Amino acid sequence: MNHEEKVSAIVERLGDKNLVRIKEKTDEQLDYVLSSINKNILLKACPGSGKTEVVGLKGAYEIQKWNRKPSGIAILTFTNNATDVIKERVTQFIGNDKASYPHFIGTIDSWLHKYIAQPFGYLITKQNPINGDHSYRLVNDTESGNWLYSFQLKTRYYFLKKDGTLNSLPIFPNMLRFNILTNKWEIKNQLSETNEYIQMEDFYNSEAFTVFRKDKSWLTIDFIKKSFIGAKKSFYEKGFATYSDIEFICCLLLSHKNNCETISKRFPVILIDECQDLSYEQLEIFNNLNNHGTLIHLIGDLKQSIYEFKKVDPEQVENFITNKIFITKSLKDNFRSCQMIVDVCAKIVNGEKINGREKNILEPACIYFTYKKNGISSLVNEFEKYLLYKGIPVNKSVIITRSWKNVYRLRNINNDEKDKPQYQIAMAIYLWQKKERVSMEEAIRLLGKFISKKYFNDYSANSRQYYCPECVKSAINWRIFLANILNAIYKSEGSIKNQNQIWSNWSKTIKSELMTITKNCIAILNESVSLDVIKKIDLNECKFQAPKGEAANNVLNSLIISETTSIEVLITTIHSVKGQTFDAVLVVSSPSKVGTSDGHWSDWLENPKSEAARLAYVASSRPKYLLAWAIPEPNEEEIKKLESIGFKSFNN
Repeated sequence: MNHEEKVSAIVERLGDKNLVRIKEKTDEQLDYVLSSINKNILLKACPGSGKTEVVGLKGAYEIQKWNRKPSGIAILTFTNNATDVIKERVTQFIGNDKASYPHFIGTIDSWLHKYIAQPFGYLITKQNPINGDHSYRLVNDTESGNWLYSFQLKTRYYFLKKDGTLNSLPIFPNMLRFNILTNKWEIKNQLSETNEYIQMEDFYNSEAFTVFRKDKSWLTIDFIKKSFIGAKKSFYEKGFATYSDIEFICCLLLSHKNNCETISKRFPVILIDECQDLSYEQLEIFNNLNNHGTLIHLIGDLKQSIYEFKKVDPEQVENFITNKIFITKSLKDNFRSCQMIVDVCAKIVNGEKINGREKNILEPACIYFTYKKNGISSLVNEFEKYLLYKGIPVNKSVIITRSWKNVYRLRNINNDEKDKPQYQIAMAIYLWQKKERVSMEEAIRLLGKFISKKYFNDYSANSRQYYCPECVKSAINWRIFLANILNAIYKSEGSIKNQNQIWSNWSKTIKSELMTITKNCIAILNESVSLDVIKKIDLNECKFQAPKGEAANNVLNSLIISETTSIEVLITTIHSVKGQTFDAVLVVSSPSKVGTSDGHWSDWLENPKSEAARLAYVASSRPKYLLAWAIPEPNEEEIKKLESIGFKSFNN
């Protein structure tokens, strides 16, 4: 079929309302829309290829001709934002009414919960129903509220302090998980800032735990294993589960033929967007469904897999594709970036030739800045000046780096106190005034953590939903509640928003003003929280004191190291901008390799198959016109290496 015939075939099904829009599609895009849903297909989509638009058009095309009710098509992705965009695309082509039942468009998590774990999970976990309700209440693995102490293990998490003395922390069931790939139990590393888990055997043989179990012959590895299993069983029986538990439960359910056949008949076709982010457990779930009749379309780019900390390995996805003999189709036109940027990105991951379809308006389009290891914050001013010189809007540009630690360094924000409640509320108020999207989201997250701990500590909190307590039925209302508190702080005539005062004085203000503001805003939650819960919350109590040793220090100074520049450009992490587009991007390397395995620029160029390279690839494929890297004090050999892939010094 030629291009005109392909367009006609789609328009015949969807009508000519969107004729111009469909005509604009490339032959590669139209080929996928017209591809068979009776075969497993992989759509390899390079950055900027219009993947989401194509998924929306494909979904609309297949839903429009669907005649197999009550079965339906599931279109799955990983985030609520991505879900909203795909739903919007589908409904633009076929309308709202046809995009709903029996079909499903949503996140993988919500699909697993709605159709597998919630209706059938109790068959595995045997939980005690509450008023006939067998559903699970989700708990994040970072949760440590008071209510969890009734589930704590007799064994604690032992570690050695710097002075060599033995210390410990409680272990709760939400900190445990079973890895079906290794067939081993794992425990969350409570001393790590990342979402790191260690195997039960490594935990048992750690230096600190070895010291603790000395002369305790009864404390065997088998005893620990049984205690892990017992804790999880008790947790499940009360109706609690983590996100990892839900996937584990679904794997167990779908290991049974009858369960698999039931779900496969309900959803004989599944489209999975961002397939490179599938975990081993998720792959196992879809493998079982595929074995029992469900046809699967995977859409994504394995070179954009950057969630290793979530047990995501693109090689496992690749093995799944190979073993299931997927037919491969490709989108090789990048409509986001100019050719120079596209070529640099390809060299980072040793990728295939991609066509950059955006105009090249700058020469050079790929540059590098250098900075002294203790002068990372100076980059913000340098980059903004360069943008001004080149005529690139600052509000369409971004500075990105691997970790929040470096984000704080770039913003000149002191990161030392970030986990203390005093810091959380102070930083939330400070970031809200910046009026940057990412800063405001971080402000809501910090305030949510503070408020949930202070007033809702008897309930589990969902960190994915700004620490929304389980007793609050609407995460949207919870976010509005938090935003209203922050808005009220800045509209108030009180001094709570004035952080240019010492901690002891500001703490007194918090006690009086925050209590009043919270009481005034709580009505937003009335429809989402039962009256019994509201009655238990003592909004007349607001204990708050200055951080230890900080009473006489200035609040603002404890948050801000120095205000060297009026920051206008957005500063955030690589993970936060995945899927987004900007005119210009500055990718900032960590000052050194110490403490990071993928944040230093030398890691990005060491192995094209590593996650470090994929992180650099994702970051570097965001801009249209200008890609810049910032690297710490390179030597001549390192400069040659950087220039060999297409970068030039911004001074040249």
